[in-house]
Amino acid sequence: MDWPDQRLTRDGQTLTRDEQALVDALCRVKKLTPREREVFNLLGLGLSNRLIGWRLELSEPRVKAHVTRILNKLDLQSRTQAAIVAFASRRQQEGFE
Repeated sequence: MDWPDQRLTRDGQTLTRDEQALVDALCRVKKLTPREREVFNLLGLGLSNRLIGWRLELSEPRVKAHVTRILNKLDLQSRTQAAIVAFASRRQQEGFE
């Protein structure tokens, strides 16, 4: 994905590429299915595929497939990025910015 060096927010402040990527990913979270959202939230807590599978009663390969779809839907490259977006999403839902 090509990003311009900076983008403007509503209040006129500029965002870095990483900040804009986070905002964009947060906007795409609503595209996740309910099950993907469950996996996504557990990724945000730092759980491994094995522990996610245990918590949701899924096989590890099934969890891995969900993680892959989550990364694709949110246009992310790693579980770490997904965890950051999940944390930010949770904070956003709690009313923090």
